[in-house]
Amino acid sequence: QARTIGGALIEESDPEEKQKIQTRLEALVQHFSQLKSTTQTRMADLEDALQKATVYENQSNEFDKWLKSVEGKLSSWEPFSIASQPLKTQLEAIEELSQEVESQRPALGGVNTAEERLFDDSLSAIQGCEEHVLQQARATGTSPESSVDKPVLPGWLSRGGASEAVEVGANLRDRYDKLKVSAGAKCDEASQLLQRVLAYESSYDDLQGWLRGEKARAASFSPPAITVEELKAQLQEVEAMQSDFQNRAESLEAINSAGTELVDSCKDELSRDSGRIKLSDLNESWGNTLAELGAREDHLKEGLVLAEKYQALHDAFDGWLCDCEAKAALPLQTEGDPLEIRRQLEELKALLSEVEAHSPQLDEAVMAGRELESYTDAERSALPDIGYTSLQERYETLKSNLSGHLSLLEGALGHVSGLKDRLMELLLQLEDWRSKLKGHEPPHVLPVDVEKQLQQLASLKQAVDELRPTVTQAEEEGRAYTTEEEASSTLGDDVPSGAEFQSLLSALTQTSGEVDNQLSYWEDLLQAGLKTAQKFEGDHSALLSWVKSKEEQLASAETVRGDPEGVREQLRELQELQDELLQHQPALDSLSTLGHSMMDDASPEDSVIISDQLSHIQAAVEALQRNANARRRALEEGLAQATEFAAGWGVVMELIDSKHEELQQLAPVGADIDAVKIQLEEYKELEASLSELKPKVTTTLAQGKQLKDNCSARDGAMVNEKLDKLNTAWSQLYSDGLSRKHQLEDALLQLGQFHDALAELLTWIATTTAKLLGAEPPGARPETVEAHLLEIESLESDIASHQPSVSSLHEAGERLITSSSAENTAEIQQDLSDLTNKWERLSTLTAERRALLEAALEKARHFNDSWRKEVHWLSEAEKNAYADWKPCGLPETCEADITKHEVFASEVREHGDAVEALRKEGEGVKEQGGVEEARMVDRWVMDVASRWEDLGAAVEEREAQLQQAKSRALELDESYQSTLEKVLGCEQAQQAWEPIHSEAQVVKQQLETHKEYLKQLTELESQLDELDGLGQLLSKGCIKEDGEIIQQRIADLRSRWDALHSAAMERQSSLEESLLSLGEFEEAYEELWAWLNDALRQLEEAEPITGDPDVVGTQLAKHKALQKQLGARLSSRNAVTKAGKLLMKHKTGEDKVVLKKKMQDLEREWEKVCQLSVERQDKLEEAYRIIGQFRSNLGPLRSWMAKVMPSLDEAEPVHGDVHTVDFLMATHSSFQKELGSHQKGVDAANATGKHLVEEILDDPAITRQDLQELSETWEGICQSSIKKQERLDEASQAAKEFEGQYNELLLWMEAQSEELLTMPPPDEDTAMLQLQLDDHKAFSQEIAGRQPEFDKILATGHNLLQLAHPRAVPVLQSKLQQLERNWVDLRGRVGVRSEALASALLELHGLQDMLENLWQWVGEAEGTMADTEAQPIGDNLETVEQQLAEHEAFQEEMATQQPNMDALNKAAKKRKATHPHANPEMSKRITSLYKKWQKLWLRSSDRHRHLLEARTRLKDIALARSFDFDVWRKRFNVWADQQKLRVRDLFRRFDSNHDGMLTREEFMKGLKASGLAMNQIEMEKIADALDPNHTNVIDLNEIVSVLKGFKRSRTLSKERMSDTEKIDHEIEHQVSQCTCAKKFKVTRVAEGQYRFGDSQKLRLVRILRSTVMVRVGGGWEPLEEFLLKHDPCRASGRTNADLRSLLSVDRTPGLATAGFTSKRQTSTAAKNAAMRKAAAEDPHSKVVTRTLPSGRKETVVTTKKPVAAAPTARAKNGTPPRGEPIRHTLLRQTTPTGASNSSPRVQKSSTPPRAHKSSTPPRVQKSSTPPRSPAGRLAGSGTGAKASRIPTPKKTPKP
Repeated sequence: QARTIGGALIEESDPEEKQKIQTRLEALVQHFSQLKSTTQTRMADLEDALQKATVYENQSNEFDKWLKSVEGKLSSWEPFSIASQPLKTQLEAIEELSQEVESQRPALGGVNTAEERLFDDSLSAIQGCEEHVLQQARATGTSPESSVDKPVLPGWLSRGGASEAVEVGANLRDRYDKLKVSAGAKCDEASQLLQRVLAYESSYDDLQGWLRGEKARAASFSPPAITVEELKAQLQEVEAMQSDFQNRAESLEAINSAGTELVDSCKDELSRDSGRIKLSDLNESWGNTLAELGAREDHLKEGLVLAEKYQALHDAFDGWLCDCEAKAALPLQTEGDPLEIRRQLEELKALLSEVEAHSPQLDEAVMAGRELESYTDAERSALPDIGYTSLQERYETLKSNLSGHLSLLEGALGHVSGLKDRLMELLLQLEDWRSKLKGHEPPHVLPVDVEKQLQQLASLKQAVDELRPTVTQAEEEGRAYTTEEEASSTLGDDVPSGAEFQSLLSALTQTSGEVDNQLSYWEDLLQAGLKTAQKFEGDHSALLSWVKSKEEQLASAETVRGDPEGVREQLRELQELQDELLQHQPALDSLSTLGHSMMDDASPEDSVIISDQLSHIQAAVEALQRNANARRRALEEGLAQATEFAAGWGVVMELIDSKHEELQQLAPVGADIDAVKIQLEEYKELEASLSELKPKVTTTLAQGKQLKDNCSARDGAMVNEKLDKLNTAWSQLYSDGLSRKHQLEDALLQLGQFHDALAELLTWIATTTAKLLGAEPPGARPETVEAHLLEIESLESDIASHQPSVSSLHEAGERLITSSSAENTAEIQQDLSDLTNKWERLSTLTAERRALLEAALEKARHFNDSWRKEVHWLSEAEKNAYADWKPCGLPETCEADITKHEVFASEVREHGDAVEALRKEGEGVKEQGGVEEARMVDRWVMDVASRWEDLGAAVEEREAQLQQAKSRALELDESYQSTLEKVLGCEQAQQAWEPIHSEAQVVKQQLETHKEYLKQLTELESQLDELDGLGQLLSKGCIKEDGEIIQQRIADLRSRWDALHSAAMERQSSLEESLLSLGEFEEAYEELWAWLNDALRQLEEAEPITGDPDVVGTQLAKHKALQKQLGARLSSRNAVTKAGKLLMKHKTGEDKVVLKKKMQDLEREWEKVCQLSVERQDKLEEAYRIIGQFRSNLGPLRSWMAKVMPSLDEAEPVHGDVHTVDFLMATHSSFQKELGSHQKGVDAANATGKHLVEEILDDPAITRQDLQELSETWEGICQSSIKKQERLDEASQAAKEFEGQYNELLLWMEAQSEELLTMPPPDEDTAMLQLQLDDHKAFSQEIAGRQPEFDKILATGHNLLQLAHPRAVPVLQSKLQQLERNWVDLRGRVGVRSEALASALLELHGLQDMLENLWQWVGEAEGTMADTEAQPIGDNLETVEQQLAEHEAFQEEMATQQPNMDALNKAAKKRKATHPHANPEMSKRITSLYKKWQKLWLRSSDRHRHLLEARTRLKDIALARSFDFDVWRKRFNVWADQQKLRVRDLFRRFDSNHDGMLTREEFMKGLKASGLAMNQIEMEKIADALDPNHTNVIDLNEIVSVLKGFKRSRTLSKERMSDTEKIDHEIEHQVSQCTCAKKFKVTRVAEGQYRFGDSQKLRLVRILRSTVMVRVGGGWEPLEEFLLKHDPCRASGRTNADLRSLLSVDRTPGLATAGFTSKRQTSTAAKNAAMRKAAAEDPHSKVVTRTLPSGRKETVVTTKKPVAAAPTARAKNGTPPRGEPIRHTLLRQTTPTGASNSSPRVQKSSTPPRAHKSSTPPRVQKSSTPPRSPAGRLAGSGTGAKASRIPTPKKTPKP
């Protein structure tokens, strides 16, 4: 229809109207096509959105269903068992669940993909909006849109249901992440528990198996033996088992500890009970086995005492009987010396007397044998004959034989003394060798020492072989003489036979055979020992060599690689090494077993050597394991770093590439405002994503730097290459983004949007400044500070990149200042001043931040370097201080060690200053870091200080040890030197011995002298023994070299003393024999008798035996010295006996009887002394042994009782929480079991003590005191245990009561909190809101009623805390803090809801008032608009100007109501989102009001556009009427000069056929395209002037000639002018074109200085390249362009298109620009005062101030005065004439508590706003702000809040 009507009108209209109608029809068709295309596109978008939403909903529902099922499984998961098999099953189940969770990641990816497709945006952008959506969902106060730091949100977020869909996706992702973390944590917990359980079960099974084996071993013990050797063997077996139990005690304790810990941590009752039963069974079996071993030990010791007693008696009597039998069995010598025969007769008589005297000893032996049989009565049938009956039989036989021998011959002659002496000498030599072989040392453990033993044995064997022919010859002679003696019986029956010779021969043969057997035995044993030692040494060397090679391999291993695969390869190599270590473990175990078996048979010294070697190899293996584990930890950390960096680098590079591609795909910068703003919003989204990407880039760079520092140089170069690539990509992306932003900002400026660009820049400055002010502390670690420095460097780049924008804004502002009114100028100047100040402040803050960070980095690096240096030094020093060390044994080596250690100790002490400096530096570094980093610094410093203190203590301890070693070495050296001097003196004295003299008196003197010499040797022996003891002790603990030297020195002294002693004994025997042979029998006899009497007196008056082991040990040592003296006197006794027998041969009668009696008395005295000595020694040894046993039983008991007594003290706290009290009760229960197990030890100690007191000790006072103390202490422990159990029961009851009250109150508070959270938000209906207030009041009263209960529980908890066990203190403190925190939180939430309800009630009343006022104003404004539209547009310029002014005044008044409308609309949308069904009537009224507002705004815009078009048309007509071709030609030539154009070149490009002719249309097209300002009428008149004949063809040469001729004349005339004349001429020419009623004035003040218009500012003017230029700001501007901005007639009537042309690059002169709207800023105090003043002057106004729930204050000023009719005119002074409506404005100021913001005000502009040329209304945005007039758009950045300059309060945290 429109086309048809338009076609009809075209046929009936004139050409000009035809053209207009045709244009409108084309526009209509184009608009219709666009509308149709838009509708189709919209339908396709909706269908696509429906499909995507359906897919998203289905996938999210399915994923949500799966999430719920898995969450249910996790929440109902059974507690973990502490048995391995059920736990493995549970672990497999949780791992399956974790795999299931991981397998659902693609499903989550599908949901994410569906969400991305739904919103046509990336997941990162969607996630960037999630926090905003969730805040909106949780908000109860002001909506997030009112926050100054509101994030830049994408457009799709305003779509219906977008927030809910985003929230669903965020919820699903969050739940999935939490589920994955929970499943992983559950899996880790089960895995760790399984490792602990497997380790515990393995240890338990090992110990249980060993215990079963020991029980079987104990059960297989043979019955108690009857011989001493077997009893000792059985006792050693029992003691070995007890030692094994002691060695395993730590394992039992560890198993009990681990088992108790597992049981206590287990929540499964069945598993917990099973674990307790297992532990109880193990401990019970352990205790029973130990008890059985103790009982068997006591039984065996009792039998051993009896067996030793019997064996001693049996052996003594048997030896004596054997001697007697041997003597009696000797054949009587019937030939030879009669004296010898008589001697034999006397010996037989003496022997018979001796036999009769030994009858009591036989009785004693028989009684002891019967006691021993009674001890083993139960096993009599299995026991061998112990032999006391055979003793009786042999005794009787001996007596019978001796009686028969007395009737034999009394003597015979024979020369046998020489043979007898040789036989005796050989026998003594063989017996000496036999004793040496019997006392031979066992095989040593070093092959070298064993070889030496073999060499010594070979030497002895060689000596035996060399002596064997002599022995054989002597045996043959003895047998021959015996045969001859038996054959001849010429002297009668009383002559003795050659039995003595037979006995000597038998003894010689027997001894020789024993020597041969011993030689063979020791040779075999030493050979076997050599093989064992060689095997041990070989295995030890091989294993140690392998360990050292692996240590070297580890030490030379490559630094951690930088790529994951390389690190994995290093890990595989390390695993191979650890596998080899495991493979060598059996060899290590075998070596240890072999070493311990060698230690069982070795001497103590050799045992120390083996122990050292085993410790050394074990330490080496452990060191290798530690180094391997440390290497593994380093590699695993490196792998984590490399993997994290590689993954992060790849992700970041992909993101950078995607963002770069996204940036490149952005459309070119638009040419209109809307397009540029849309592109700016798009860039903001991209910038937000870049801001999110920036921390990832920074983190990746930091990770890469750390990885580069930690990895090898080769991989560091690779990492550095990746870092360079990342830096390059990021810098390029950031640079491109900033370039795009600058282009958009420049486009805003070019499009005239100065305030928009300024607002964007100020927003960025404010955000950046806030970031700087709220920046985190620099940090204490260099990595943290370097990350902050990277951020500040990036910020400096941002600042540098924004510098051109600042400069551009200043230039644009200066241009606006020159073209604006005074009011706008002041405002723009204020804006520029604010911009400058904020920019300078930002730069200052940035520089300060950089300086702060650089200083912090220097401090952090210095501290970190110092710390690392200290740690490295400490590590090296600790290696030196804690290294394996043995002291030296020689003074000179000790002195060298002390000197070396003093240097090290001095270095350690001097390092204390460095540690203190590090501590002070750490205090400074802590101030620049956060809490965690401060704790980290404290840990570092404390660790260094602690290690330094420990090192100092170790150094002092080592110093004390060195001094002690030196003192021991000096003591040994002094003793050695003293002993050596005495040995040298004795050797010199021995060399000075004189031969034995032949006179008795001289021999007697020699004997006295020799006795003094023997005394010296005895003293020397004691000193040598002491030296040997010191040497043995010192050589065991010192280094090997010094130990060998010490042993060699002592062995040399010992061998020299042995030689001295042997020679001295031989000389003494010779002297005594010589003296006796010279008739000194009586004197020797008296001396020996006196000594025996003195020894007897010492034995009878000996000190009583007490219970002190040290005293008994001293007594035993003294008694051994007496025995040694007794042994030394044996030679004297033999000599006296021999001399007496010889004298008896020469005595007769009474003399012989007296001598015989004296000899018998001497023999009895000797026997008595020997018997008393043996008895004393036996008693002392038994006492010493039993006292040691008693002390060994008593010592551990005393230690254990002293250890447990503090834990039983009544002052020891036992209260606490339930778990702690249960743990204490379980611990006490274990203690009670342990107490029961120690009862047997107490009983054993009591039994041993009673045995000592009653049977052994002479003075049992000490032992009685020990027994009494043991009894009292044990009784006290038992009583304390009972009392502690009672206290624990009370504590358990108190803990359970508190736990119940605490849990009940906590659950109640949680329920109340949940109820608060589920309470509906404040209702929008007043009545419902009042009901909510009443309900909440009752709820608050209920909570207040529980206050006493809360106080009571809190007091109970604090009372428990005062009595609590230290372990329960943190638990109770945590519970009390949680209780108080939950209570305060609950009360706080109640208060917040109270404030929210009260504020909502107040806000609801204010919203209704605002709605009523706006509804009234819009109704009045619609009437005014209707009256205005009824008036036709005038047909003259003055009328149109008046109508335009009136309409712009109406638009200005409408703009003042825009903020209130925006606020009302936002409030309505918020109410609809939060309360969709609340007060629907109000919502309908607001919606209706908003629609009316939009229609009114469109009508106003159309009216304004029509008036502007009419004014432009009338002005063009006026200009056409006064058109002067010459004036235009001059203007054209000036423009051509400025553009540096040739006329011919300008028009030649429009000559399409190049014939030199232009059609009229081509000429007008060229004029229009040139950019020279002119209208259609002017162009037609110019064409008429060039084509006067109307041929429609214009010659190009004609155009050039016409214009060129004028230009030449003008140029020639101007060439004759001066610069000043040219300037004046041009100014006069430009001023002449002014069309204002009052001409625009230009006043010349001085040469080159002019004043333009009414401004008093002087401006410089000069000619630059033939163009007159005016100085503006820091640059120059053409005069014509300057006048376009400042001449009102030239600036009026220009639109935004004109402004774009003005600010474009071409800067075509002649275009005018519209003034920018001023934006003043007023202080808060001034605005508050202004509002209150206005309210005071207006009786209809009302001021309302209230506090919102968020803590902000809101001030509202409303007026209810009626609105009058629309205005028709205004007074000149600006006040409305009578009848003009008074504008009603709702002024609102929202100020955060403690803050001040700008108050809202209505913006007025001296320059009326301009409308769009197009008749199409502007596109309505998707935001809540309705479309505004161009005035509003020029005044702000496009939002209602900014347009009205209403400040947005800063976001404050919720209470």
